Formats: sequence, C-alpha cells, structure tokens
Amino acid sequence: MPAALIKDGAIELTDEQEAEFREIEARTDTTVTAVDTSDALRKSAEILKAGRLIASNTRHSTTVKLAIFFYSQGFEREEAVEAIMEILLNTPREYFSKGSTPEYWRKEAERIVNLAFDRNYTLGNADKPITIYRSEIVEVLKVGTFRQKQLAYAMLVTSKRYGKVFYLTMKSGMAMLGTKSKPTVNTAIKKLVEVGFIEYVRKGEIDNARSKESGHVVYKPNKYRLLVSEPVEGEPSIEVTAEQTLVDVARLLLDEKDIKQHVKRYEFDTRFRVS
Repeated sequence: MPAALIKDGAIELTDEQEAEFREIEARTDTTVTAVDTSDALRKSAEILKAGRLIASNTRHSTTVKLAIFFYSQGFEREEAVEAIMEILLNTPREYFSKGSTPEYWRKEAERIVNLAFDRNYTLGNADKPITIYRSEIVEVLKVGTFRQKQLAYAMLVTSKRYGKVFYLTMKSGMAMLGTKSKPTVNTAIKKLVEVGFIEYVRKGEIDNARSKESGHVVYKPNKYRLLVSEPVEGEPSIEVTAEQTLVDVARLLLDEKDIKQHVKRYEFDTRFRVS
C-alpha cells in the first residue's frame, strides 16, 4: 500500500510495523536538486560541443554549471564570463524568456562566476553541509501535514543551495517525498503557498521553443520564492547534510516543549518524541 494512502488513525499497526512505517515515510530526499558531478560534467560537455544552450529555459542552470566547470579547469574569471556569453549569444532567442537581454545575461554571468570563484564551488554538492536556523525549522513545523512539512524542508534546503528564488519540477517534488502521486505534491505546494511559506514567481508558463520542437505543449518548471524571514544575528543554527531528516534537525534545534507547540499531538508522538 502506498504510504500516501495511509492516514493517521485509519489503520491499527503493531509497534514494529509502526516503527518501520515511520522510518520509511520520515525520509525526505533533499539531494534531488543538487548538482550531480557526472550529470553536470556530461551536460557541460554537451553544451560546449554544441556551442549553445541545448534546451530552453536553462540559461541560469547552465551558467552555474559552466561557471563551476571553468573554475575547476583553471580559467580566469574574465575568460569564464566570456566563454559563457559566447554560448548564450549563439543560442536562438526563443530559448530565453520574454524580455531577457544579453546585458542581463552578462550581469548574471559575472555574479555567478564571482560566486563560484570566491567560494571555491565544485561540481557535486549533494553532501555539502547547509546551515539551518532555529526560526527556519519553526516555520517548517507550522506547515500542515507531515508530508507538507517534508516538502517545506526540502524547499528550504533547495533555497539554501540556489537562493530565495528556485525552480522545482513535479518530478523533483515527487522524488523529494518518495511518492508517485502528483496530487500529493500539488496539495503540498498549494498549502505552502496558502500559509505564506512560498509564493509563485512563475506558474504554468508554456515553453514555446520546446513545444515547437516536440510538437506538443511543454511547460516550463514552476519557479518559487521562499518567504521565510531571515534569521536574526546570533540565532541558534546547525550544519546539516542530506543524511539528516527533518525530524533529526528539529530535535537538534528545538526541545520537545517547543516542537509540541507547532505539531499535532499524534504527529509529535509518532514522529518527534524521543523514544
């Protein structure tokens, strides 16, 4: 039975079954949106060989991958920016969003290249520790169901990697939650928007270039903005990796009394109580 079909209190479980179910369902894959080394290198090679973008709506992600790639290859900053701009300028304009200009591409290329060089970015950041603050976890716990909290946590991690505004495809959302149910992800996103955890930056926009090439309507990935307030100076925080779950992080940053204030009693007893 898919975990998404099991509702709190709907069935009776033995202690052993309940423990197994909790362990499986509690896992959230926060590495889904991480830049994988082999995949990033392969795509970078394909783009360099083509001399242009090979898919529409990929200017930003391509700039990030190439900036890191050129840094790893010993390029100077100016060389990296010019190499990226050459690829972008060789790309048909329909591959870019409406109103996107070369001036903006250069500005972004310079910003991203500087980040890659200043912070010593390397391809493959799935295991890179990310700083999570107490107030951020509190905002995650305030969200509705446990599934919705899981997606909120995964989005928080994604925003830590790529900024307050980020992309999220339906495929990525399902992978994060370990579900094949699109309604589960859609309901979770709707809830996160409703409670003010995120907002849409782009929703349901048709990718004209890819639609023309494929012969059917293709939509661009939705884009979201995280609305969680910035942590205050000196606020408690921890460094977390992909191995740590939402429950793990919540227990490290909050005591049981604090957690109880933001989750339902049954959820606390089955998820967050230290056994």
